[in-house]
Amino acid sequence: YLVDSNGGIVYHPRRQLIQSGVDSLDSVNLKTDGVQSSGEKSYVVLGVSNTDWKIVAVNYPSELSDVYARKMIRIIVISSAIAIAAACIIAIVVSRLISKPVRRVASEMKEFEKDVYGYKINDAFSSAVIEADDLFTAFAINVDVVQKLLREVEEKQREVTRSQLETLRNQIYPHFLYNTLDSVLWMCKAGKTDEAAEMIGALAKLLRIGVSKGKRIILIAKELEHAESYLKIQSMRFGGKFTYKFDIDDAVLSARCNKIILQPFIENAIKHAMVEGEVLNIVISGKITDEKVVLKIIDDGCGIPADKLAEIRKGTLETMGIGIKNVDSRIKMCFGESYGVYIDSVEDEGTTVTITLPLNAEGVKDE
Repeated sequence: YLVDSNGGIVYHPRRQLIQSGVDSLDSVNLKTDGVQSSGEKSYVVLGVSNTDWKIVAVNYPSELSDVYARKMIRIIVISSAIAIAAACIIAIVVSRLISKPVRRVASEMKEFEKDVYGYKINDAFSSAVIEADDLFTAFAINVDVVQKLLREVEEKQREVTRSQLETLRNQIYPHFLYNTLDSVLWMCKAGKTDEAAEMIGALAKLLRIGVSKGKRIILIAKELEHAESYLKIQSMRFGGKFTYKFDIDDAVLSARCNKIILQPFIENAIKHAMVEGEVLNIVISGKITDEKVVLKIIDDGCGIPADKLAEIRKGTLETMGIGIKNVDSRIKMCFGESYGVYIDSVEDEGTTVTITLPLNAEGVKDE
């Protein structure tokens, strides 16, 4: 407010105080300009030029301190909030930078689990996080090692299977050759030279197809020729104790199959299905069903009891089961688990062996 040289109020925001007593200024030296303190108040005195008036400003330091403190608190709170938000943003960004490559590595691991054999390492993988790069490198090395070991195990298993099959063939052929040649000998002695020549011709064809220049996957047409040669030889040996016929669709002939898959089942039928005093009838059929080749060896012999049939299906019956299991394993190894051998039989009615093969097996490797 504005006062004169005697301390009278010339102007005050509160007009009712004009010309009233100014007891509150008793302790203020109005002659000297400057800042003065009195009690809880602080006065600023400033002279007005060319007059004897003074401008007096009254302050309350405690209130100024409170206002300053509140401002400082507000500044601190806002600054802290900004700092916390910035820290959170930085943490999220850093976390994503670190976790993204780790998630990619985890994704690659899942892909490897889905297809262990077919999985290929992603050569384009790179990360700014050194640890993630190191993790993926270690994973790639392990994938390579596991796939190599699996291929080695698979190849060794193939070698074992080939060895077992060769051993089985070596056991079958000497016995079969001996019996066939013995039959030829007796035919010659009996003067049945035409029959002997026919048997020798059938044997030559059977052996030629059996060798097949070392191939183990052949045309079904050739496999049927092999089976027919075997049946012709056995029919001559057994003197009309069984009959046979083929019912094959033309489309089946150009498909491919494992070598010598029909002969073991035909042999089982001749050995085990004959009934004394009755003629055994054998039918070999070949059809296309649901884009698959279905070969069947059907006989109307004595059939197989249920308990023995269960053993045969398990491959535990030595007289028949092992040969069936061998053929089934060979087919599955070449063409996959969707294909193979299934045997069904009813005692005193007959037996049906069903062999399922792919219609198109061009890309299949040899056994």
